[in-house]
Amino acid sequence: MKKVFSYDPCDSIPGKISTVELAERLRISHKTPIAALCRKGHYLGLRPLKLSSARLLWDAEEVSRLLNGEVLS
Repeated sequence: MKKVFSYDPCDSIPGKISTVELAERLRISHKTPIAALCRKGHYLGLRPLKLSSARLLWDAEEVSRLLNGEVLS
């Protein structure tokens, strides 16, 4: 039987969101930012924090700025 853990690394790092939450906020597939990151090294100017567990955490403030129409460099 597979164990399911409820621990989310985003809970312990303030100001960071998971790829799934990023996708929900931007109303896109969760695979889109991962694919863009592999191809270009960023997604719309966003660069995530890479955890040793291969998870990606995105800066919530930068996502908010992007949603407000600001250009990220």
